[in-house]
Formats: sequence, structure tokens, C-alpha cells
Amino acid sequence: ATALVLSPIGIVSGWTDGFIRCHAEDGAPLWDIANAHREGVTSIALSPRFVCSGGRDGALRLWNLNSRLLVAQFSEHRGAVSAVLVDNSKAEAHQIHSCGEDKTVITVDLKQERRVVTHKVQEGAFKHMVQLGTQDHELLTCDTTGSIKMWDCDEPNAVRMLVTWTEQHEMEGREKRLNHMSLSPPAYEGAPGGDYLLVSCASGELQVWDLAQPSAAPISVGVAHSDEVMQAGWSPDGRQVVSVGKDCCICVWNFYGVGAQ
Repeated sequence: ATALVLSPIGIVSGWTDGFIRCHAEDGAPLWDIANAHREGVTSIALSPRFVCSGGRDGALRLWNLNSRLLVAQFSEHRGAVSAVLVDNSKAEAHQIHSCGEDKTVITVDLKQERRVVTHKVQEGAFKHMVQLGTQDHELLTCDTTGSIKMWDCDEPNAVRMLVTWTEQHEMEGREKRLNHMSLSPPAYEGAPGGDYLLVSCASGELQVWDLAQPSAAPISVGVAHSDEVMQAGWSPDGRQVVSVGKDCCICVWNFYGVGAQ
């Protein structure tokens, strides 16, 4: 599987054979969408009505969640789609955001049935994207240059940037590419969440950044994997992190926030 979403309807996954599959918690198959993308599915997001998928073919596709029929398609990217998101604000829940290896961030409006916003950079193919739950609902992207960029749909350029590597890393010849990001869960019911950003690095590092008090360096760096960290996620209470690496290892980390580590 190349993409995975855990949801109340089941475990929805995308595959290199182009299929989208849904399984129950016990592994029983529930349904599938055949040939969703001809070169493989790279990303998946769910809304109450749709399954949104991005593919290596550069296409964004929307599938009816009940009938699994194709209802919309947007061919906006000129390379593989790295991530797709359904806007998390109630006012803009009809918008879909995507980023890709073509160095663009695209926003499409389902009501207008067209692209409404494009962000583009000269360097660094985008590898992953998340959306903050703050008032402005900014998008965060990570890329092959080791940069984390914050995007506001009303601004043409990134409104903020974090650099995840140091001169020492560069002298040692470490890989700068970032593979994945994850926002911390809400500290309490009703809170927006996302105070901390967990970053999986190709250098083997697992970094934590404090988005509430941004600084020039991560507040915590974990090194346990002998190869790239491919993905990491938070426990529901935000006190533990689980990471998986190219070294075939799964690591569990404790995290108690700033001042308690």
C-alpha cells in the first residue's frame, strides 16, 4: 500500500496496482475501486461524501463514497501527486488541496469545478502536506530540499519557512529530503491541535518542531533508525510517537512536551 486512511467506514488504502481498497478492522475486504489511477495511487483523503485520490499520473479524482463511481477529475499536476487534503474549515469544506513532485500546491473548488489557487516553487519537489487547525487554516508542505513551508491561500508566496538541516549536516553529506509530517493531536476536547509538528527525515532523524513558539531549530531530535524515517505518527494523547523506517524497524518514542523531556 502507498496510502492509508483509518476511518469509521474502514481502512481505506491506495495501491501501486491502481486500486483503492477498503477493509474492516479484522482485515475482511469491504469494497474496492479498480483502476483508480493507471500508474498507481499515491495519496488518499476522505470527506463525508467522497473518496479523494491522487495518483502517479498527476490526476486528482473524486469518487462517490456510497456508489464508488467517479464524480470529478482534475488533471492539474505534471508529476506524481504527493498528498491530497480535504479543507478542514467548515467554510471551505468544498475545497481540495494537493501537492506534487512538480513543485506545485493546487487548490480546487468543487462548487466551481476548477482550480482556484496555485502555489509554485523553483526548487524542491513536495513530498507531503498537512493543514493547521488554526484560524487561518494554513497548509504546511515538506520537500526534497529539507524545507517546511507554510502557505496561505490568499498569499502567492510561502508566508513562513523552517529549515530542518544545519551546516554540519551538509558537511557530513546527509540527505536533506523530508518524507512525512504529522501534527500533534488536540491537548483537550475542542482545541485545534497541531502545536507540535513531527517530521520524518531521509537523514534518519525524527524531528519535533513547536509551531506555537517557532524557533530556528527543532525542540527535539530523535535518532534510532539506521536509514530513512519514512513515516511517523502520534498516539491519541500526544505523549508517544511511533516511527517506521527504511531499515524495517518500528520505533516507539515518549514525548511530554516542552520542558518535560
